[in-house]
Amino acid sequence: MGYISILQSWLSYFLKQHGLKKTIIGISLYHYRIIKLQRLDVSKENQVITNGCKLSLIPNDKGISEELLLFNTHEPLNTQALSHELKEGMTCLDIGGNIGYYATLESKLVGKEGRVIAIEPSPLNFRYLKKNMSLQENTNYTVHNFACGNETGVVNFLLSKKSNLSKVISDGEEIPLDCEIIKIPLKKIDSFLEEEQNPKIDMLRMDVEGYEMMVLEGAHKCLVNDKPIIQIEIHTEILGSEKTKKILLYLKDLGYEIKWYTPREIDFPFLGNKNDIKKYKIDTVLQKLNSNTLPRNFIILLTSETN
Repeated sequence: MGYISILQSWLSYFLKQHGLKKTIIGISLYHYRIIKLQRLDVSKENQVITNGCKLSLIPNDKGISEELLLFNTHEPLNTQALSHELKEGMTCLDIGGNIGYYATLESKLVGKEGRVIAIEPSPLNFRYLKKNMSLQENTNYTVHNFACGNETGVVNFLLSKKSNLSKVISDGEEIPLDCEIIKIPLKKIDSFLEEEQNPKIDMLRMDVEGYEMMVLEGAHKCLVNDKPIIQIEIHTEILGSEKTKKILLYLKDLGYEIKWYTPREIDFPFLGNKNDIKKYKIDTVLQKLNSNTLPRNFIILLTSETN
């Protein structure tokens, strides 16, 4: 598919999902990004202050580092939702910690009496996660370099030019030409938490690029016993409808219900606003899935009925 066809397809999809106003803003942000990047030196290790936290950025990263350099924030709507739910003294398990945008904020929010356990599989992202956590005032955290799944072993891991698109890949999955594949350790969350003396998890945040079901299955004991608040990005474009449905029903069967729902593709500065955060139920999202009206990816924050 050529560039023009891709652009037309995106415009048609975005217009249908989010309306004319947001489509115009989205186009404007795209061109703003191109113009501003010409004035910035992305080849060096820049630093920003976001959420009151200092972050070092990966040079030449087309993902979250570039976004933070341009806008000084990432997923502002879901940052707001997480900040509303996470309290002092809580223990937060952060899976897919990347360079630490959320983990540094979590460390700040839970305070000295709380704890953050951040896990990041990419070796490069992990190096920056470790560095950025060390730049903060609190020492209430640990960082770990492995992938999470529903078994223990070794897995193929794709390193993307966009740091937040690196992911575990399945056998036979198509590999982009500009990406590298490495082997990394794979652990179940339940097994890992046993190694950590079974801390009670109050919040589980995860962004694992299509590996959501495997991570949840490997955290079954934690979900059943601790009933943590869950914030999870679901990649319908990667998963397809059946796997997306499986995740939603799995969480519903465990007694979870959605408290906050946001389409990820509009969770950008100037594009999304508080009215885009919906209080859909799981059944509503399933209905949208069946009618093919869900966005390509979305983020939900869920709580258990016992919370």
